[in-house]
Amino acid sequence: MSIGRIEKDIQRIKKEFSDISPGRAPRAEPVQEKKGSSPVIIGAAVVVIIIALLVLAIFL
Repeated sequence: MSIGRIEKDIQRIKKEFSDISPGRAPRAEPVQEKKGSSPVIIGAAVVVIIIALLVLAIFL
């Protein structure tokens, strides 16, 4: 391939991308941060607390 052809291809690709997404995407939704803890983490915390209470009850 000649350099001129490669430059034309690059210009064509740049034009296609600028047609697809001019600047920032106008309809993009902001990423929602996950609020709260997942049920798995809450369940694991409850199990750990129960085990800790049982250990304390046995040794005290």
